[in-house]
Amino acid sequence: MTLSPKNFAWLLVCFLGAGLFAGCKKNTGGYPNGGMAAKGGSNSDSVIIQNYAFSPATVTIKAGTTVTWTNKDGVTHSVTADDVDDGSFDADDSSYYSGDIPNGSSYTHTFSYAGTYTYHCRFHTYMKGSVVVH
Repeated sequence: MTLSPKNFAWLLVCFLGAGLFAGCKKNTGGYPNGGMAAKGGSNSDSVIIQNYAFSPATVTIKAGTTVTWTNKDGVTHSVTADDVDDGSFDADDSSYYSGDIPNGSSYTHTFSYAGTYTYHCRFHTYMKGSVVVH
């Protein structure tokens, strides 16, 4: 059987097209589980403070990512590292403190080193969250 140039061109286009689609995959940002962090975490780099809670309570990020907390509650909150004693920043990101975050305001912090960083609101100590850095 001989293929005409037109049929050969269509066959080639179909073959190459199928190969391209087969090579496509979802970008998971380097995280397992289809892009979602294990145990209910998130790959998000933003946290909403609302209804006296941090949402999501756990974010999972890559080193060098800046996380932004935005207060949507009608009261002032804070983002205070569980190990903070004087509000200073250590070179290893282990201490960070936002100061007061009034309604409608935001706070950002860049996490440069791998680890798990836990925090709370200094006004409402039952409000807790964590940042997991890979």
